[in-house]
Amino acid sequence: MDPSVKWLLLEAMVPLVGTAILYWALLLCFRVAESTSFTFQWGEAVDSLGWLYGAAVLAIQAAVKGWDNKATGVIPIGCSGIAIACFLMLITAMFSKAADANWKPGRRMKIGATLITVVVLGAGFQTHKLMCCTVGGVQ
Repeated sequence: MDPSVKWLLLEAMVPLVGTAILYWALLLCFRVAESTSFTFQWGEAVDSLGWLYGAAVLAIQAAVKGWDNKATGVIPIGCSGIAIACFLMLITAMFSKAADANWKPGRRMKIGATLITVVVLGAGFQTHKLMCCTVGGVQ
């Protein structure tokens, strides 16, 4: 299997999707302790804003690996910028939630978080693809 595809499937998608599955599994395990009016909140399990934590980590990993490999061009700079954008969106959400306990992220923020996550996955894939295709700094 190509190392960049392996990274995308195992090191990137598993943590992002795995958190939703873990949330789902834990809720089902502890369902017995819940009242009879138990309802599962899919919006909490599949939360694009929550993916920003994972996207920030993946962006930092891709940036660090990109800095190590000089042939990746602007990818490390872009990944660093994406990580900053993730943190800024998370901070914005935290301040909004602190100001209003009933605050929920709007559609634009959810779409933005999803797009940022997709861009991080693409940048990480490209970083790993370039790393596996570069031998001694020459493609």
